[in-house]
Parts: sequence; C-alpha cells; structure tokens
Amino acid sequence: MPERILTMKKAQQSTPKETGRTASEISAVILALTGAGYRLTSQRRAVLDVLLRQSGQYLDGETIYSLIKQNVPNVGMATVYRTLTLLGGLNFLSVIPTGDKGNRYRLQLDRQSKFWLICRKCGGIQEHPKPAEWMTQLLKKSGFLVEEAHIYGICQQCLRKNL
Repeated sequence: MPERILTMKKAQQSTPKETGRTASEISAVILALTGAGYRLTSQRRAVLDVLLRQSGQYLDGETIYSLIKQNVPNVGMATVYRTLTLLGGLNFLSVIPTGDKGNRYRLQLDRQSKFWLICRKCGGIQEHPKPAEWMTQLLKKSGFLVEEAHIYGICQQCLRKNL
C-alpha cells in the first residue's frame, strides 16, 4: 500500500500543468491500473505523460512512440501498443479506427459516451459529446445503450478541395 501512495504522489507532482488535468483525474487512472493488478512502470508512465501533454489531440501509435522515444530510449513499440490497449480496456482512452491510417488515440478521463465523425480522405476527427437529434430518436426507439459511435464520411474541407 505505501508503494501505491508513493506512486500516486509522484504522479500528482509530475502532472503537466499545461494540460489542465487535475491530480484527481490522473490518480483515477493510476488507481484503475493498480486496482486491476497492473503496475505503473516507467514505460506506462511515459505513454500516459505523452497522452497528457498532447491532451485533446488524436495521435497514431507511431507518433506516440516517437514522442516517448525522445525521453525514454529503451521503450519498445510493442510496449506502447500494449499500454494503449490496456488504457483502452480500462475506458481511459478513446480509440478511433481511421481505416488505412490505423487507429488514433486520445486520453479520455471523463469516461463519457462520445460520438465521432471521421473523414475517410484526410483522417480528420470531429468529436461530439452528445448524439444528434436523429440519433437520439433512433436510440430511444431501439432501446439500445450506445457507449460510442463512429460515423465515417468526407469532411467539408476535403469536399471543398474536390469541387
């Protein structure tokens, strides 16, 4: 137990201030990890730090790996992807499949349902916290509980380029 408290104190002290994340939000991730039987290794912490610094951005795995590699040269690509899978499984990560561009990842500490519009041309992602009215009506009729929804199409910018 003292190790967990020490780990949480370190996490609170090293939380990047520019992200606007609170220590309690970071502690929630750490508690979820340790509560599920996982340790907060230096490599996992490095993945978490990159996701915190890039808060609000959707990054592909290779970008995350490159950013980590600058400060933690001994981290492997497989470790980064395993950590991303772990965080996704604990519902602290938004994972957006963007087709041939691979998955994009973003830390999601609020753990709320999200709805995304994903451009098939440029891979751009628009996040919406609530469903559109038509989707709300559909969900009411179906009685289906939606945790997340990905809608693929072509964004306005790409449509303008092709005109």
